[in-house]
Amino acid sequence: MKQILFIILSFICTTIICAQECSIPVDGKYRTEYDERFKMNRPFDFEIKDGQLFFLRDVVMEQYEIKQLSECWFSLEPKEKIDETTLSELQKLLMKQKPFYDIIKVEGNVYTFVLRVDMHIIRHSGKFIRIAD
Repeated sequence: MKQILFIILSFICTTIICAQECSIPVDGKYRTEYDERFKMNRPFDFEIKDGQLFFLRDVVMEQYEIKQLSECWFSLEPKEKIDETTLSELQKLLMKQKPFYDIIKVEGNVYTFVLRVDMHIIRHSGKFIRIAD
């Protein structure tokens, strides 16, 4: 009986400790701020509207579809196919990776994120700050 009670209490405690309050960003305009160790990345602004993410890279507006993978994870799929004929083998290999955003915490209009290549490799981390509706 003690063993069963211990197992049940362990399960409840683990569920409470591991539970995350998170969600993917909602429609609006955002600014990206990177954590200290990724400050060499150039911050950028973007907009989310109807499941699409838009941002200006140089002079070209890029559009991505947001694929929700779980309550806390999402990935971005480019709307336009990338021409791989001019890419090196290494670039083609890197294109096959499917990085995803892991929203760690949401506090008001601030989404703390980690961009992961997989569960162990982090590409960068920071915050998405909602600046307008």
